[in-house]
Amino acid sequence: DSFTVDHTRMNAPAVRVAKTMQTPKGDTITVFDLRFTAPNKDILSEKGIHTLEHLYAGFMRNHLNGDSVEIIDISPMGCRTGFNLD
Repeated sequence: DSFTVDHTRMNAPAVRVAKTMQTPKGDTITVFDLRFTAPNKDILSEKGIHTLEHLYAGFMRNHLNGDSVEIIDISPMGCRTGFNLD
């Protein structure tokens, strides 16, 4: 998805569906783009990313996972503008 998106037109902050996939068993996996800063304009600090990563991991495990939703992963983007949420 990252190679097909025009990053010069991407707004931030924003949440968008980056892609949707089907597992062999028919489950749907949706990947979200949690964008905090506009690409090529600003970046998140390493300390900020690390803090958010731990905050999200704990909050999502404890409050968002349920019978119909399971957070698989939340990881920072290499460009340091946000997170991918699967």
